[in-house]
Amino acid sequence: VLKAQDGKQYLGLVVRDNNTWEGVGQKLDGFLKKDSSYRFSLYLSRSNAYQSLSRVTGKEANYNAPTILKIWGVNHESNQEELLAQSSAVGHSEWTLYTFILKPTVADFDEIDLMAYYGPGYEKTNGNLLIDNCSVIEKISN
Repeated sequence: VLKAQDGKQYLGLVVRDNNTWEGVGQKLDGFLKKDSSYRFSLYLSRSNAYQSLSRVTGKEANYNAPTILKIWGVNHESNQEELLAQSSAVGHSEWTLYTFILKPTVADFDEIDLMAYYGPGYEKTNGNLLIDNCSVIEKISN
């Protein structure tokens, strides 16, 4: 079992063989402003053994295909959203720091969503993505 990178807990998200995936959203204290730039980092990993039922076969499967993280900006008032960043495929089982520059171009966003998605070439497979130790979102330019 992988120990948390920071503290005692981390978040696990999966992608499934029936073309579904998981994500989590966080309402922001303020907005990510359109045409401004922000730095955001977190640690990502993957568990080599993540057993669950296949949604296609109904049988136990190992959810260990490489996945990517997609970071979305969301504006609840205008119902606008934008893909702000995505990771490379996470196929490693050690905690690795990923740093992203978020630069909204569509709207101001009051929420970010962290979504697991299929790694290239692994569409409609079972995979997992582990997330820990998210940084504050730091404004770096207007």
